Amino acid sequence: MSALADRLPHFESSILALARVAFQETGATGFALFEETREAPGLRPVARLGKELSVPAVLEDVHFPLVAFPLHAKHAADGFAAFSFEDRTGAERAREPLNRMREALEIIWSARFPEARLLELVAGISTLEARLIGSKIAERAHGLLTGEPGADRLGALVNHVRTVVRPGVAIRALESIVKELEDELDERRVTGQAKALLQATHSISENQAYTHLRVLSRKSRRPLKDVATDVIAILAATTSAA
Repeated sequence: MSALADRLPHFESSILALARVAFQETGATGFALFEETREAPGLRPVARLGKELSVPAVLEDVHFPLVAFPLHAKHAADGFAAFSFEDRTGAERAREPLNRMREALEIIWSARFPEARLLELVAGISTLEARLIGSKIAERAHGLLTGEPGADRLGALVNHVRTVVRPGVAIRALESIVKELEDELDERRVTGQAKALLQATHSISENQAYTHLRVLSRKSRRPLKDVATDVIAILAATTSAA
């Protein structure tokens, strides 16, 4: 659908989630997010919600009751967000709350392209660790060459290489970060399912469902994910029995 959707769909979903909240809070009828890239100059739509907004409508808002503002990444405006309303009175009334939401939209917008920096850091880590490994092996080999003859220098060097050439501190740290992120995503997935079931079963809000899970977790002294898994199983069994 779009450059944003192709690269980071989760950011698009979070932006649309904010837009839905804005619809409820302000009475907006339409939302459009536009992006401008070096590869394709000019605004192009990357996400829409509700009543369709075209690029001309955003640029010539004299014809439409709109609240629109640019979005910045690295201090440069390369995005544009616009909310449409039934009339100008509604748009003016919504201007202040939407300006508050603008901060959240800009935070997401500016954070949508972390890959380049991450790749740069990983490449730097790889280079530094390779240099460190090479230095350790070369230094050990030089030490063996200048040492006393007759010793099992080859065996010593092989053992040294085995010790040195293994996942470095940085790799282990990155693996740990990946594992933590995977665990957190999995917990959020399970917790989200449990909250949705509690909301549907007991007609409560999302916040009330989450509070209920937290209370169960605290009382049982068990991880939130485990409690959520039990809730899903119990409610699913209850539904099946009914």
